[in-house]
Amino acid sequence: MTDVCKKYNMKGEFSSYKEIIRGEFRYVALRISNKSLLKLRSNRDYKMATCINLKAGSSSALGFLFIVPNNRHKYPHGDVHLRSRTPYICLSFEEYKNGSFPGFFLYMFVRHPFTRLVSFYRDHILYHYKLNNTERTPNLPDVHSELTLPLKYLEGKPITFRDFIQVVLRADFYNPKTFDYHWLPIWMMCAPCHIQYNFIGKVETMSDDLIYLSSLKGLTAELAERSEVMWLHQSERANVSSSELTRQFFSSIPKYEIDQLYEKYKLDFELFNYSLNEVL
Repeated sequence: MTDVCKKYNMKGEFSSYKEIIRGEFRYVALRISNKSLLKLRSNRDYKMATCINLKAGSSSALGFLFIVPNNRHKYPHGDVHLRSRTPYICLSFEEYKNGSFPGFFLYMFVRHPFTRLVSFYRDHILYHYKLNNTERTPNLPDVHSELTLPLKYLEGKPITFRDFIQVVLRADFYNPKTFDYHWLPIWMMCAPCHIQYNFIGKVETMSDDLIYLSSLKGLTAELAERSEVMWLHQSERANVSSSELTRQFFSSIPKYEIDQLYEKYKLDFELFNYSLNEVL
């Protein structure tokens, strides 16, 4: 990962937030409309924190932070995403830069960029958007997702996977009106060339990575007692692997659009060692 950061000159000036990276890439996502978006969620007693990447094992990453440790009684019960937004739990990019939490163990999870897109489409459009809802969602029979702003123009008709991909291709990742944070590139959300993460796991090896992470933090027994953390919010609708599912969905996408999509997520592919061959 360090080599990729150097290759694209991604380090830049740490304090600026607006450095130019090979002319076309900028860490604007860290500061859109003068508001810092990157927030590390922390368990201060255990001196560990995680960066949240939506559709990339974020629920399990937060579960490890709040549910596994023995101080979990200190945190509100309920949805891990909602409880992680309180000011005491959030640590800003500026706090990290200023050394406000020395000695913290920082971790995050990543996922193949194309599999993230399939996951978003299935969860937010295919199974929750009313016109695409082909089967009822367990325990949520009457809940349908509102289309996010970039998809609003498609409201009122069924949305194919290619329709969704074309929305992604048109998105300007520096204009929040054109994208959804569930599919914003991970490098823009978690600044891996600026933040020294102690551990970066992958959704593709989530179980093994969480076991290894628990051994690093002395939480092996606690994770064994609460093994459901390994797959919080896991979809059980498919009986095929995520890579095979991704192949099925992308079989309807022309090669030239796949190439364009790769360019939009190129840094995630290179930073986290993913390839197109894994899913196509």
